[in-house]
Amino acid sequence: MLLHYSLHEPRRGRADIEAFMTEFRKAFPDLYFWGAADLTAEGDYVLGRWEGGGTHTGPGLAAGHHQFRNRGTAARVRGLMCFAVQESMAC
Repeated sequence: MLLHYSLHEPRRGRADIEAFMTEFRKAFPDLYFWGAADLTAEGDYVLGRWEGGGTHTGPGLAAGHHQFRNRGTAARVRGLMCFAVQESMAC
């Protein structure tokens, strides 16, 4: 597993990604996501576009060399996920 996020180096592996997302969820306790388009499949790959947002009401968040303090501000994010399909499972 690999997570690319513009404010820090790539996160690798389930434990590293889970630790980052746990801290992100603490910083944005009302965090929510939704699909922004139909899934697209080509060969062994599936692409999904998503959007999300939340309000920074939890603890500060360190992301790479940046430290984000709780300011109670709303954030909106967009992304694209690419999954490789192996043995009928998205990886």
